[in-house]
Amino acid sequence: MLTKVPSLNWLRVFEAAARFENFAAAARNLNMTAPAVSQQIKALEGYVGEPLFERGPRSVILTGAGRAYLPSVRHALQSIEITTAALFGEQKSAPVLVQSVPIFAASWLAYNLGDFYEKHPDIHVTLTTANQVEEFRFGYNDFNIVFGGGTLPVAQTDMLFGETLVPVALPGTAERVNGPDDLLDYRLIDISSNSAGWLNVFNQLEPVDLGRATFAFVDNTITAFSLAVQGNSIALARPPVTDFLQKQYGLVPCFPDLAGASADVYRLIAHPGRVMTQPAMRFRNWLLGRASEDRPLSREQG
Repeated sequence: MLTKVPSLNWLRVFEAAARFENFAAAARNLNMTAPAVSQQIKALEGYVGEPLFERGPRSVILTGAGRAYLPSVRHALQSIEITTAALFGEQKSAPVLVQSVPIFAASWLAYNLGDFYEKHPDIHVTLTTANQVEEFRFGYNDFNIVFGGGTLPVAQTDMLFGETLVPVALPGTAERVNGPDDLLDYRLIDISSNSAGWLNVFNQLEPVDLGRATFAFVDNTITAFSLAVQGNSIALARPPVTDFLQKQYGLVPCFPDLAGASADVYRLIAHPGRVMTQPAMRFRNWLLGRASEDRPLSREQG
């Protein structure tokens, strides 16, 4: 069983050999000798237990295993190069590591992050996502942005804002929804991983026969919006966090003033085991200030 990352030099030589399809050309690019390149490739092949190249008299061709391996190797090397340049190059920038639930990252934060970079050009945010609390890497990041109604055993938690639930659809569909019963003529897209959904919306309405309703379940709002733009379906927007994404998809509310209540909130978490750096503190102050501008729009609870 392979338990360690292969030598970085092996991977660098492998990527160059794959790029040039020639050991001698790779050697010139890397300022090495061709025998040294061949030796590094053999060492990597011995480590993974499979040939990565088919050798010819004047060139080499990747095997199936080599072709499968190359994208990950190339991505890893490029990531190291880019991060090194960002941190230690002439245009140095300080990192802030943030892990967020996907919808917050893809919609609200993506829309607002340009404002942060404009105000803090010397800081770059490394953003990753996780959907469930158990997937978050709480000790590694400067901050985690989580969603839900429970509590977490951490020292510092800032509430960003809550959410409401608003039925949205393509304009042609929305125009035909004039009352609660009209919703039942369409497929209603719900998020299986969220505690609040269509039932919260119907609780705000006069009683309807839910036995007539057709539901479809997905695990995130991005997929729900993608289904809604295909027509004959209605998704739930979750303002304010989905406002930007909703506009991007061209979805509009189905009828005015219909909104379901949700007790869930978005929270920013910092951890006692990680010292908050000056860049992280500046990001936190910016995020809390920006979120406070949207907070009156979210009928948050508690």
